[in-house]
Amino acid sequence: MEVHWFDAGHLGEGIEQDIKHFELMLKFAYRVLGVLEKSGVSTATQY
Repeated sequence: MEVHWFDAGHLGEGIEQDIKHFELMLKFAYRVLGVLEKSGVSTATQY
């Protein structure tokens, strides 16, 4: 299980946070499909 906590109130953090969320979603999908391991791309994300 992977959990990412996000708490920014009603307005949120805007576009940068949206980009981070899409990155997390894409990396999850790639891991499920096994794409990142085969391509050698790191799945580590530092915030």
